[in-house]
Amino acid sequence: MKFNKIIAICKKHGKFTIVTKHNVNGEAEYQLLSDGLAVYPLYGHPIYNEEYLISVADLSNKKADETMFIYENITDENTLYSDCTAEDEVCNLSTVSLCINGVTYVPVLFGNEIDFINAYYLTPIYDDDIEVYWRAEQRNGNNVFAVKTGLNLSALILGSKSLIPDTMVNELAKILLALRKESEGN
Repeated sequence: MKFNKIIAICKKHGKFTIVTKHNVNGEAEYQLLSDGLAVYPLYGHPIYNEEYLISVADLSNKKADETMFIYENITDENTLYSDCTAEDEVCNLSTVSLCINGVTYVPVLFGNEIDFINAYYLTPIYDDDIEVYWRAEQRNGNNVFAVKTGLNLSALILGSKSLIPDTMVNELAKILLALRKESEGN
């Protein structure tokens, strides 16, 4: 995991969401850091506060004033941030990517559906051998994907299908699903 790339993502979007995981005694176990579209667990890191993140991110006073800092606390009941859930569904990352307006999207196939992950959000973990799982569908219809290295959660990333024209999604889905069936021998 490349911490400096997580910091760069949050700086770019002007938003640091600090999620602190507490144990049953109320003590902070670890934190997750997010820009609102992707969440990265910070295992083995110190517990960060706003001042510490401003220093680590090397934000000027002006930039720090323009940056949004949001805090959230979670416990074991919130399984969205768990390494593993019973609902996790294995996904296939396509080897084909899609570039729209300078943004690269990686198609994610799960069941008979397709969604897309902004490749930028994979950069903190992209060098590692990763697996992607469908984790949940949010109220707004966006899918949440758990990206794991081994059994450990490396990121939660919101799907980007809503940002891509429906005709393009439908055509690409037909092609990729047909290729997947062909490679499975069906």
